[in-house]
Amino acid sequence: MSQNEEKNQNVENNDQNVDVKDQETSVESTEGDVASDTASTDENNESVDQNESTEEEVPTLEELIEALAIKETEVERLKEGLLAGEKEIQDLQSRLRSVSSAYKKEKEDQEAFKLRIERQMEYRSSRRRGEVVKVLFEPLENLRRSYASLNKKDPESAVGIEMVIKAFMTGFTKLGLEEISPDGQKFDPNEHNALMAQPTPDPALDDIVLQTYSVGYRIEGLILQPAQVIVGKYDGPPIEEAKSDDEAACDNQVESDSSEESEDSNSEE
Repeated sequence: MSQNEEKNQNVENNDQNVDVKDQETSVESTEGDVASDTASTDENNESVDQNESTEEEVPTLEELIEALAIKETEVERLKEGLLAGEKEIQDLQSRLRSVSSAYKKEKEDQEAFKLRIERQMEYRSSRRRGEVVKVLFEPLENLRRSYASLNKKDPESAVGIEMVIKAFMTGFTKLGLEEISPDGQKFDPNEHNALMAQPTPDPALDDIVLQTYSVGYRIEGLILQPAQVIVGKYDGPPIEEAKSDDEAACDNQVESDSSEESEDSNSEE
Protein backbone atom coordinates (compact mmCIF):
# COMPACT_ATOMS: atom_id res chain seq x y z
CA MET A 1 0.00 0.00 0.00
CA SER A 2 1.27 3.43 -0.80
CA GLN A 3 1.69 6.27 1.71
CA ASN A 4 -1.26 8.16 0.32
CA GLU A 5 -3.54 5.25 0.81
CA GLU A 6 -2.39 4.87 4.41
CA LYS A 7 -3.08 8.51 5.06
CA ASN A 8 -6.51 8.27 3.59
CA GLN A 9 -7.19 5.21 5.66
CA ASN A 10 -6.13 7.01 8.83
CA VAL A 11 -8.30 9.96 8.00
CA GLU A 12 -11.28 7.69 7.50
CA ASN A 13 -10.64 5.99 10.80
CA ASN A 14 -10.39 9.29 12.55
CA ASP A 15 -13.65 10.41 11.00
CA GLN A 16 -15.31 7.24 12.12
CA ASN A 17 -14.04 7.76 15.67
CA VAL A 18 -15.31 11.32 15.67
CA ASP A 19 -18.71 10.16 14.45
CA VAL A 20 -18.89 7.56 17.17
CA LYS A 21 -17.98 10.13 19.81
CA ASP A 22 -20.56 12.51 18.46
CA GLN A 23 -23.15 9.79 18.54
CA GLU A 24 -22.24 8.92 22.15
CA THR A 25 -22.41 12.57 23.13
CA SER A 26 -25.80 12.99 21.48
CA VAL A 27 -27.07 9.86 23.21
CA GLU A 28 -25.81 11.10 26.58
CA SER A 29 -27.44 14.47 26.07
CA THR A 30 -30.66 12.80 25.03
CA GLU A 31 -30.60 10.63 28.14
CA GLY A 32 -29.96 13.71 30.26
CA ASP A 33 -32.86 15.48 28.64
CA VAL A 34 -35.08 12.48 29.24
CA ALA A 35 -33.98 12.25 32.89
CA SER A 36 -34.58 15.94 33.44
CA ASP A 37 -37.96 15.66 31.77
CA THR A 38 -38.79 12.67 33.96
CA ALA A 39 -37.71 14.52 37.10
CA SER A 40 -39.76 17.55 36.20
CA THR A 41 -42.70 15.29 35.44
CA ASP A 42 -42.31 13.60 38.85
CA GLU A 43 -42.10 16.97 40.55
CA ASN A 44 -45.23 18.11 38.76
CA ASN A 45 -47.01 14.89 39.74
CA GLU A 46 -45.92 15.33 43.40
CA SER A 47 -47.15 18.92 43.44
CA VAL A 48 -50.45 17.79 41.94
CA ASP A 49 -50.76 15.02 44.53
CA GLN A 50 -49.96 17.49 47.32
CA ASN A 51 -52.57 19.90 46.02
CA GLU A 52 -55.11 17.11 45.75
CA SER A 53 -54.32 15.85 49.29
CA THR A 54 -54.53 19.40 50.64
CA GLU A 55 -57.89 19.81 48.98
CA GLU A 56 -59.03 16.48 50.46
CA GLU A 57 -57.85 17.37 54.06
CA VAL A 58 -59.90 20.57 54.21
CA PRO A 59 -63.43 19.48 55.42
CA THR A 60 -66.55 21.24 54.35
CA LEU A 61 -69.01 22.99 56.72
CA GLU A 62 -71.51 20.12 56.39
CA GLU A 63 -68.81 17.62 57.30
CA LEU A 64 -67.85 19.71 60.35
CA ILE A 65 -71.49 19.93 61.48
CA GLU A 66 -71.94 16.18 61.01
CA ALA A 67 -68.74 15.41 62.93
CA LEU A 68 -69.83 17.77 65.72
CA ALA A 69 -73.22 16.03 65.89
CA ILE A 70 -71.47 12.65 66.13
CA LYS A 71 -69.28 13.96 68.93
CA GLU A 72 -72.30 15.34 70.78
CA THR A 73 -74.04 11.98 70.41
CA GLU A 74 -70.98 10.25 71.85
CA VAL A 75 -70.89 12.75 74.72
CA GLU A 76 -74.57 12.14 75.46
CA ARG A 77 -73.95 8.43 75.37
CA LEU A 78 -71.06 8.83 77.79
CA LYS A 79 -73.21 10.99 80.08
CA GLU A 80 -75.95 8.35 80.05
CA GLY A 81 -73.39 5.70 80.87
CA LEU A 82 -72.03 7.85 83.68
CA LEU A 83 -75.52 8.44 85.10
CA ALA A 84 -76.28 4.72 84.85
CA GLY A 85 -73.01 3.98 86.66
CA GLU A 86 -73.82 6.49 89.41
CA LYS A 87 -77.31 5.00 89.82
CA GLU A 88 -75.84 1.52 90.03
CA ILE A 89 -73.38 2.74 92.67
CA GLN A 90 -76.23 4.32 94.64
CA ASP A 91 -78.21 1.07 94.39
CA LEU A 92 -75.21 -0.91 95.58
CA GLN A 93 -74.69 1.51 98.47
CA SER A 94 -78.36 1.23 99.40
CA ARG A 95 -78.16 -2.56 99.29
CA LEU A 96 -74.97 -2.43 101.36
CA ARG A 97 -76.69 -0.26 103.97
CA SER A 98 -79.67 -2.62 104.02
CA VAL A 99 -77.43 -5.64 104.41
CA SER A 100 -75.41 -3.85 107.11
CA SER A 101 -78.58 -2.86 108.96
CA ALA A 102 -79.95 -6.39 108.70
CA TYR A 103 -76.65 -7.80 109.93
CA LYS A 104 -76.57 -5.34 112.83
CA LYS A 105 -80.16 -6.19 113.77
CA GLU A 106 -79.42 -9.90 113.53
CA LYS A 107 -76.39 -9.45 115.75
CA GLU A 108 -78.42 -7.44 118.27
CA ASP A 109 -81.12 -10.11 118.24
CA GLN A 110 -78.50 -12.77 118.86
CA GLU A 111 -77.02 -10.78 121.75
CA ALA A 112 -80.50 -10.23 123.21
CA PHE A 113 -81.29 -13.93 122.83
CA LYS A 114 -77.99 -14.83 124.48
CA LEU A 115 -78.68 -12.48 127.41
CA ARG A 116 -82.22 -13.82 127.72
CA ILE A 117 -80.94 -17.42 127.83
CA GLU A 118 -78.32 -16.44 130.41
CA ARG A 119 -80.96 -14.73 132.58
CA GLN A 120 -83.24 -17.74 132.29
CA MET A 121 -80.41 -20.09 133.25
CA GLU A 122 -79.47 -17.86 136.16
CA TYR A 123 -83.10 -17.64 137.26
CA ARG A 124 -83.53 -21.41 137.08
CA SER A 125 -80.29 -21.93 138.98
CA SER A 126 -81.37 -19.47 141.68
CA ARG A 127 -84.81 -21.10 141.90
CA ARG A 128 -83.17 -24.50 142.34
CA ARG A 129 -80.98 -23.12 145.11
CA GLY A 130 -84.05 -21.59 146.74
CA GLU A 131 -85.99 -24.85 146.50
CA VAL A 132 -83.08 -26.80 148.01
CA VAL A 133 -82.79 -24.34 150.89
CA LYS A 134 -86.55 -24.34 151.33
CA VAL A 135 -86.56 -28.14 151.69
CA LEU A 136 -83.84 -27.96 154.34
CA PHE A 137 -85.20 -24.91 156.10
CA GLU A 138 -88.12 -26.65 157.80
CA PRO A 139 -85.88 -29.25 159.52
CA LEU A 140 -83.65 -26.35 160.59
CA GLU A 141 -86.68 -24.64 162.20
CA ASN A 142 -87.48 -27.86 164.06
CA LEU A 143 -83.85 -27.96 165.21
CA ARG A 144 -84.19 -24.39 166.44
CA ARG A 145 -87.31 -25.22 168.42
CA SER A 146 -85.49 -28.19 169.97
CA TYR A 147 -82.57 -25.92 170.79
CA ALA A 148 -84.85 -23.37 172.45
CA SER A 149 -86.51 -26.07 174.58
CA LEU A 150 -83.20 -27.75 175.50
CA ASN A 151 -81.47 -24.45 176.23
CA LYS A 152 -83.96 -23.74 179.01
CA LYS A 153 -83.33 -27.10 180.68
CA ASP A 154 -79.67 -27.85 179.94
CA PRO A 155 -77.76 -24.93 178.36
CA GLU A 156 -74.50 -26.91 178.21
CA SER A 157 -76.05 -29.69 176.13
CA ALA A 158 -77.62 -27.15 173.79
CA VAL A 159 -74.23 -25.74 172.73
CA GLY A 160 -73.69 -28.46 170.14
CA ILE A 161 -77.12 -27.90 168.60
CA GLU A 162 -76.40 -24.17 168.44
CA MET A 163 -73.16 -24.82 166.52
CA VAL A 164 -75.03 -26.99 164.04
CA ILE A 165 -77.66 -24.27 163.54
CA LYS A 166 -74.95 -21.65 162.91
CA ALA A 167 -73.21 -23.93 160.38
CA PHE A 168 -76.50 -24.39 158.52
CA MET A 169 -77.15 -20.65 158.49
CA THR A 170 -73.63 -19.92 157.20
CA GLY A 171 -74.12 -22.33 154.34
CA PHE A 172 -77.58 -20.96 153.54
CA THR A 173 -76.22 -17.40 153.54
CA LYS A 174 -73.58 -18.39 150.97
CA LEU A 175 -76.39 -19.79 148.81
CA GLY A 176 -78.21 -16.45 148.95
CA LEU A 177 -80.41 -16.68 152.06
CA GLU A 178 -81.55 -13.24 153.30
CA GLU A 179 -83.16 -12.17 156.56
CA ILE A 180 -86.40 -10.20 156.57
CA SER A 181 -86.32 -7.70 159.42
CA PRO A 182 -88.73 -4.92 158.42
CA ASP A 183 -88.68 -2.55 161.42
CA GLY A 184 -89.93 0.88 160.33
CA GLN A 185 -91.02 -0.37 156.91
CA LYS A 186 -94.52 -0.43 155.48
CA PHE A 187 -96.36 -3.65 156.16
CA ASP A 188 -96.19 -6.08 153.21
CA PRO A 189 -98.51 -9.08 153.52
CA ASN A 190 -96.36 -10.99 151.01
CA GLU A 191 -93.33 -10.95 153.32
CA HIS A 192 -94.77 -10.11 156.77
CA ASN A 193 -97.15 -11.88 159.10
CA ALA A 194 -98.96 -9.45 161.43
CA LEU A 195 -99.24 -10.92 164.92
CA MET A 196 -101.22 -7.93 166.17
CA ALA A 197 -102.14 -4.34 165.36
CA GLN A 198 -100.98 -1.81 167.95
CA PRO A 199 -102.97 1.45 168.18
CA THR A 200 -100.97 4.64 167.67
CA PRO A 201 -101.94 8.35 167.80
CA ASP A 202 -99.43 9.21 165.06
CA PRO A 203 -100.96 8.97 161.56
CA ALA A 204 -97.46 8.60 160.10
CA LEU A 205 -97.15 5.19 161.81
CA ASP A 206 -100.35 3.82 160.35
CA ASP A 207 -99.69 0.44 158.68
CA ILE A 208 -96.00 0.61 159.65
CA VAL A 209 -94.09 -2.30 161.25
CA LEU A 210 -93.46 -1.16 164.82
CA GLN A 211 -91.62 -4.29 165.96
CA THR A 212 -90.26 -7.50 164.43
CA TYR A 213 -91.12 -10.36 166.74
CA SER A 214 -89.15 -12.91 164.71
CA VAL A 215 -87.20 -12.36 161.51
CA GLY A 216 -88.23 -13.93 158.24
CA TYR A 217 -86.14 -15.49 155.49
CA ARG A 218 -86.15 -15.40 151.70
CA ILE A 219 -83.91 -16.70 148.97
CA GLU A 220 -83.99 -15.75 145.29
CA GLY A 221 -87.50 -14.33 145.61
CA LEU A 222 -88.86 -17.33 147.51
CA ILE A 223 -90.26 -16.57 150.96
CA LEU A 224 -89.11 -19.37 153.21
CA GLN A 225 -90.56 -17.82 156.32
CA PRO A 226 -92.45 -14.54 156.68
CA ALA A 227 -91.38 -12.13 159.39
CA GLN A 228 -93.61 -12.08 162.48
CA VAL A 229 -94.36 -8.41 163.14
CA ILE A 230 -96.47 -5.95 165.11
CA VAL A 231 -98.13 -3.34 162.95
CA GLY A 232 -99.15 0.19 163.95
CA LYS A 233 -102.79 1.23 163.58
CA TYR A 234 -103.74 4.90 163.74
CA ASP A 235 -106.70 5.39 166.14
CA GLY A 236 -107.02 9.22 166.21
CA PRO A 237 -109.38 11.45 164.25
CA PRO A 238 -109.54 11.09 160.47
CA ILE A 239 -106.25 11.82 158.86
CA GLU A 240 -107.73 14.63 156.74
CA GLU A 241 -108.86 16.49 159.94
CA ALA A 242 -105.88 15.66 162.13
CA LYS A 243 -103.55 18.65 162.22
CA SER A 244 -100.82 19.74 164.55
CA ASP A 245 -101.12 22.86 166.69
CA ASP A 246 -98.68 24.70 164.44
CA GLU A 247 -100.74 23.90 161.36
CA ALA A 248 -103.94 25.05 163.08
CA ALA A 249 -102.28 28.28 164.22
CA CYS A 250 -100.97 28.86 160.71
CA ASP A 251 -104.46 28.34 159.26
CA ASN A 252 -105.94 30.77 161.78
CA GLN A 253 -103.31 33.35 160.91
CA VAL A 254 -104.08 32.99 157.20
CA GLU A 255 -107.80 33.37 157.82
CA SER A 256 -107.29 36.50 159.96
CA ASP A 257 -105.02 38.03 157.32
CA SER A 258 -107.64 37.36 154.65
CA SER A 259 -110.40 38.95 156.72
CA GLU A 260 -108.27 42.07 157.38
CA GLU A 261 -107.53 42.45 153.66
CA SER A 262 -111.23 42.21 152.82
CA GLU A 263 -112.12 44.86 155.47
CA ASP A 264 -109.44 47.21 154.12
CA SER A 265 -110.74 46.86 150.60
CA ASN A 266 -114.33 47.59 151.77
CA SER A 267 -113.22 50.70 153.67
CA GLU A 268 -111.37 52.03 150.63
CA GLU A 269 -114.49 51.61 148.52
